Amino acid sequence: MKRFAVFSLAFATLWLAACSSRSRPNIILIVVDTLRPDRLGAYDRTRGLTPFLDSFAQRAHVFANAYAPTSWTNASIASLLTSRYQSQHRVLSFQAAMSDQEITLTQVLKEHGYATGGFSANFLLRADLGFGRGFDAYRTLGRIEKDAADRPQFVKDRADKLNREALAWLDELASAHRPMPPVFLYLHYMEPHNPYDPPAELLDKILGGRARPDREAVNQRMRLPNLGTFSDEFVQDVQDLYDAEVMSLDGDLRQLFDGLRARGVLDDALVVITADHGEEFREHGLMGHHQTLYEEVLRIPLLISLPGQERRVDVERIVSLVDLAPTLLDLAGIPPPPAFMGHSVRPLLRRRAGWWPFGDRDGATPLTGPGMTFSELIMDPTARQRPHERAVVAGTHKLIVDVDGGREFYDLRADPSEANPQALGDAERAELVAAVEQLQGFGRPAPSAKTPAQVDSETRERMRALGYAE
Repeated sequence: MKRFAVFSLAFATLWLAACSSRSRPNIILIVVDTLRPDRLGAYDRTRGLTPFLDSFAQRAHVFANAYAPTSWTNASIASLLTSRYQSQHRVLSFQAAMSDQEITLTQVLKEHGYATGGFSANFLLRADLGFGRGFDAYRTLGRIEKDAADRPQFVKDRADKLNREALAWLDELASAHRPMPPVFLYLHYMEPHNPYDPPAELLDKILGGRARPDREAVNQRMRLPNLGTFSDEFVQDVQDLYDAEVMSLDGDLRQLFDGLRARGVLDDALVVITADHGEEFREHGLMGHHQTLYEEVLRIPLLISLPGQERRVDVERIVSLVDLAPTLLDLAGIPPPPAFMGHSVRPLLRRRAGWWPFGDRDGATPLTGPGMTFSELIMDPTARQRPHERAVVAGTHKLIVDVDGGREFYDLRADPSEANPQALGDAERAELVAAVEQLQGFGRPAPSAKTPAQVDSETRERMRALGYAE
């Protein structure tokens, strides 16, 4: 015990020494793949799935109207990292690589002295596709195993392994650098994404005495394209497994934060918790994501905690994931690249007294009004099951434009479930149409994304296991 105490003291001393003399805040960016905001108590207090995230939200800015720029992972994360839309960065398929001319948030932070580490449980976010650009360490996890019928199955690595990898990297960093540089840590978790494999005890807690669903049958069905119909029982089975996965992740995030806190990383950290997109549970006839631009796949949770923040602040203005990179750079006192399309939401954040060392917050450009956000779903026509291509949300009004020019107009205040596609008056419709035309004309012409010539068999199997048809 005495030896352990000496080791602990030495470890703490090492971290305190390493973390001193930093001029910029650590940045912890956590993305939970496929996480809907209605599963968090911070947004919906009826479920009780996320006690840790709910406690985190009590010391964070909680964005009620945050949107993803698309409804599938690769394009959404590309937009997060480049602050550009899909039609600009041209990540149009799971094999598309970002152009070398695209500048990422990670590259900018690295150029300004940050140590950068990225750890993703989503194998499709491969380094050779550009997602590892600017990271000192970047690892994707996951493996292929044979099932009982000798079929290859993708097995996603769970949060505890991702946590171990990230904390080990931080320990290596602390040992190699004195003083410790500021850290940018990106973590991408996969628990809510199929294939589902939640701990049995948590699933039983969700079920409350009901029989367990056939997990293998559910996962096999979720691998298939959205053809045919889904029974009420199947939809309930999927939601039960999904909810158990969310509950499992919540506990693992608590363990992660314990590890970060013990290492002093949270002492002066900006922490962001968000998602790349949501998930459909048959609200409009489909299951999964990457096929529509409805609210269930575009609306995402967004929690931003500033260093030393001690209370919850609710933010109602509409924001997008493309706003995140310029916001983080702004908070770190770093100007964004001219190609970034998003806007810093720093004026919406309330600082505690004594913080905000970079510039005068009160002089920042104000963000007024309800805000506006754009989303796109540009993909190979052969992969389409629904025709959605672009969407704009302005306040409580929404327009979805199809590839064939069809339009769906929604009043989200009166019709949050998007059941009436012929809402709004002529003036409101004209405003939304003009906004979509603005989206199509945004920015400089994008360099073409690189696309590998072929997909190897392992990647193909992982795509199928995640429910993505080629």
